[in-house]
Amino acid sequence: MSKTKVTSKIIDNIGTLIILLIIFVTVFYFIASFITKYTGFFVINPDKNFETCLKEKTILVYINSNAPEKTLENFETKDYLEYINIFNCIRNKEYCSNKKINYFPTWFIEGKTVYGDIKIEELAVIAGC
Repeated sequence: MSKTKVTSKIIDNIGTLIILLIIFVTVFYFIASFITKYTGFFVINPDKNFETCLKEKTILVYINSNAPEKTLENFETKDYLEYINIFNCIRNKEYCSNKKINYFPTWFIEGKTVYGDIKIEELAVIAGC
């Protein structure tokens, strides 16, 4: 076998390996994305970037409580509430009634409505953070 043919064969094998690697990484990405989207399970490391992202998003939670501090302390997302707009319907029942908000807490996150308390991971996924 000539040196040119051996070099050509090595280049072909490397090219095939690179293509297979790209396919593998792409498939892995879509599988991980699917699992995260439908189960909400993924690992995040909330940090300044997460906080900055929350500030930039449209996030509003409606509560209905005579003791809002106590209610909010029980939220899964309590450490990030300073980046979230909170409206207490007990102070303006008519407003909430007109908006047809009858279940609490009700979240409006980037145009999506979510009922009930949510975990930080869910907030991150829904908000796109």
